[in-house]
Amino acid sequence: MKVPALFRQHPILWMTVLLYLSFIFLSLPYLPLFVDRFVDYMGGKRFGIAVNIGLALGCLIAIVLLLRLPWQKMVLATLPMLATLGLAVSIRNPTERLHVIGYLVLGGLLYLASDKPQSKKHLFFLALATAFTGLTDEAIQGLLPHRYWDIKDVGVDAVGGGLGVWLSYFLLPHSPVPSSDHHSDNSCGEKGPPCD
Repeated sequence: MKVPALFRQHPILWMTVLLYLSFIFLSLPYLPLFVDRFVDYMGGKRFGIAVNIGLALGCLIAIVLLLRLPWQKMVLATLPMLATLGLAVSIRNPTERLHVIGYLVLGGLLYLASDKPQSKKHLFFLALATAFTGLTDEAIQGLLPHRYWDIKDVGVDAVGGGLGVWLSYFLLPHSPVPSSDHHSDNSCGEKGPPCD
């Protein structure tokens, strides 16, 4: 069986993505039980405060990292993050706020694993992949006993995943978009005969 080129470029990163996706889907029946026990142990109000502090600290760390960018790019990256933080904090159930964090991580992992030029179309595709994962996650939950389908969670997953891709674009190095005058046919040079 031939492995697609995309997966051969960064096999460890793609394995990480697959392991993370496996965790998301395999934990669907059990993770709420663990979280409920943890919430019972901590207390609902303290758990909500801890989640909010985690979200705020994550935003603060991202802002500090974004400070190295020109101010226009920093604002462009920061505004969606702050809007997402506002959305997450407005969600009444703190366990649902964890969707933002979980899918933000997935968006970042997908960005890292993909090694294509970072065109707007590519970024949109990565965000769409995280949204599709959230949709699939919710569809499976709708089939499980004691779980339910919630379109709001699909939206929160999509926003978190999109933000993960967006922030990764600004915070992590990425491949430049090749210019039209750049020749990549390898007819001479490193892999082919020497150039004259």
